[in-house]
Amino acid sequence: MRITGKCEECGDFKHPNLDGNECIADVCTGRDILNKDGTCDTCDDFSYPDDTRRSCIRDTCLAANGKITTVFGKCETCGLYSKPNAAGTECVADDCEEGEILLENGTCELCEDYFHPDSENKVCVQDECNIRRDVWTKSGMCLTCGDYSYPDAENRECIVDTCDSETEYLQVNGTCFTCEEGTFPNAEGNGCEEPYVPPVIPDPVTPDELPILPPLTVDDPEEETPVVEAPDIFGTRPHPQWSYVYTYTNKSGGGGHGNFSYPEYDIKTTYYEGDENYTEGEGENCPCDLGDWETGET
Repeated sequence: MRITGKCEECGDFKHPNLDGNECIADVCTGRDILNKDGTCDTCDDFSYPDDTRRSCIRDTCLAANGKITTVFGKCETCGLYSKPNAAGTECVADDCEEGEILLENGTCELCEDYFHPDSENKVCVQDECNIRRDVWTKSGMCLTCGDYSYPDAENRECIVDTCDSETEYLQVNGTCFTCEEGTFPNAEGNGCEEPYVPPVIPDPVTPDELPILPPLTVDDPEEETPVVEAPDIFGTRPHPQWSYVYTYTNKSGGGGHGNFSYPEYDIKTTYYEGDENYTEGEGENCPCDLGDWETGET
């Protein structure tokens, strides 16, 4: 109502004041816009007031460019290792499975064979292996080759050399060793040896082939020259002709020379003749009865 007492309709975006004598508009701030009735209203999420604050708008954000629409309606670029969700309103990252790494665009990628994700699942890496003895498994881990094998050129498989059994043997490191000329691998396959040469066994000697010994010479021509029998050749007699048993005990003494220890020896002789045998000291008819022989001081 105007001061003249007549009614007047307020225009768009205004409303009567409390006294009803003036058309006014609310003051809108932040994310509020001015409605046609002159009051303020807050924009919904993912939108914001236009420059006139008469309507709510939102930016056009392209997910293909890695952008999302924030709750305030503005565009925002997703950071590394994330991407816009399906609604384009939030930056997210895929959930990677075992053996996969997270890429900068927020997606997952499976590591190639012989590699595995690092501790942060951001890069595919290989373990640091001993390239002389280790190979990489398909998961990128180290595996030491067993005895008698070694890594191939790419350190991806343990291999074994094929050796010539006539001239070579397989070493613990998996390679072949060539024996020197004139030698060959031993039965154990761990070294080289010379060929076996059997010993030369002479023909057996018969009694007719016994050696003839020259007669002994003596200084006194009147002394009878002793007769020397030809030696026994092993195998020509059924058994030995003589046998001896030696025994000794330790004794001490010495008289005026001081005390000292010395062995006392005893020798028993047995003589064999045909089917008979005679042992020294057991009968008067033993041709070997030489009497007990003892020795003390030297």
